[in-house]
Amino acid sequence: MSGDGSQRCTGVDIDSTPTPDQEGLERLLHLLRSTLARLKAEVQLAHADGLPPSTNVQATVDEALQYLDAVEDAVFNAAAGTPLTLLIIDDDLRLAGAMAQQLRRIGIIATGKRSLAELSAFSPNDTRIVVDLGVLRMADRRDLDRVLEFNPIVMSGSAEPLARLEASTYGAVAYLLKPVEPAKIVAALRRHSDPRRYSRDERRDTPRS
Repeated sequence: MSGDGSQRCTGVDIDSTPTPDQEGLERLLHLLRSTLARLKAEVQLAHADGLPPSTNVQATVDEALQYLDAVEDAVFNAAAGTPLTLLIIDDDLRLAGAMAQQLRRIGIIATGKRSLAELSAFSPNDTRIVVDLGVLRMADRRDLDRVLEFNPIVMSGSAEPLARLEASTYGAVAYLLKPVEPAKIVAALRRHSDPRRYSRDERRDTPRS
């Protein structure tokens, strides 16, 4: 974790796909508790100095909420019985593997892939995909038809409206900007797999008057 609260990609093992377990959940709870403790200390320090809380407080709150989302998702997956497999597909396999590793750390069964051709080994019944827009642009019609079956989440480095529109032509249920934080992927997965969670997340994201 970097000083600004963002998560960094490190070395990867793209073939390892652990399932959510007690140890992983305990680690997430520890991270959440320590982040909240840091938030409390920052607020107390600002109060003692007679100053308003620093901008670090908002970053710490955001970090704590990310861990809370991860804990909720790990519990949700464990209760589901057969958790989904998540494929991260990017022509940069190192990047795909690094993203998959970050997701595995929060209890998601994830692995990195380079090609859409590898979808043939998976079923849309228990698999979701996050795929780079560039990969879709280079795909043939047969692979694109296969992608549609997986209700893909599309990611790209472009914030242009045309890129979002293009992603929708490939059946994207969500469009995420690179670099993609694990929490953003988790939120997109929940929104498009459990309508009850979707409504809850929408309430959380709606500004209060």
